[in-house]
Amino acid sequence: MEKILKILLVIAGILMAALGLRFMFTPTAMEADFGIIANRLDGLGNLRADLGGMFLGFSFFTIMAARRGKESWIVVPTIFMALILFG
Repeated sequence: MEKILKILLVIAGILMAALGLRFMFTPTAMEADFGIIANRLDGLGNLRADLGGMFLGFSFFTIMAARRGKESWIVVPTIFMALILFG
């Protein structure tokens, strides 16, 4: 069971990394997927920095949590997701 959860963590981390990289390299394509619009060039920079960086950070901590003895690292993306949800 623990091995299955670690595999699921790695899969979730890879998917979040893919989202983060898509935000970094093609933010205009991601606007429609997330229902947001960047009106100016600096808005595209915000998409790259805020959402791309957020997803890449989530993926890093999620993949690190899949390592043996590092399970507590999953607390970081969990707290950030809660802050985003309730903030």
